[in-house]
Order: sequence, then C-alpha cells, then structure tokens
Amino acid sequence: MEQAILLHNPGAGDEDHLKSDLITLIEQEGYACVYFSVKNGDQWIHQIDQADFAVIAGGDGTVRGVVKELVKRNSLEKKIPITILPMGTANNLSIALGIDSTKKI
Repeated sequence: MEQAILLHNPGAGDEDHLKSDLITLIEQEGYACVYFSVKNGDQWIHQIDQADFAVIAGGDGTVRGVVKELVKRNSLEKKIPITILPMGTANNLSIALGIDSTKKI
C-alpha cells in the first residue's frame, strides 16, 4: 500500500479542516496516511523518506514552506512528488496551477 504524508496547516483559511477528515479522505482512496501539522515544528522532514508522496493541505505559505524544505534536499535523497489541497484564503498558487479549491472532494 502506498504511503502518503499529510502536511497540514490547521490554521489555514476560513474553514475548519479537521485532521481526522483529511486522513479519512486520503485513506478512502486506498493510501496509508501519516499526519503532521506544519505548525508543530519540522519533525515531518525526518519522516518524508518513508512516504511515496506528500499531500500539502494549507495555503500559499504552507506550500511555500514545505517546498522550500524539499528543495534543500541533496541530489542523493529520495525525490518526493507532492499534491496540494488548497485550504488558504487566497490560494494564488493553486489558481496559477489550475487547481480548483472550490470543488468538493
């Protein structure tokens, strides 16, 4: 079973995006999921190699912070594909990428 790492900013946006709801959505798609709040430090960096891909749930700042850490990795470290769940107030990055944050999952 593929492993997802959920990197979540629980304070992003105007709505409540519950940890348990996000994990359930990912697991319903057939993935194992490990959760980290990006507001609780950078412990996720030490676990990223265990994942097959990363799900970034937050706004532009959350995406920027995670990607900034990922590009610091050296060329020998595992490359991690990412996906974005836009949950911020502006979501400029997701709009630029054509990701519709208004669609219900």
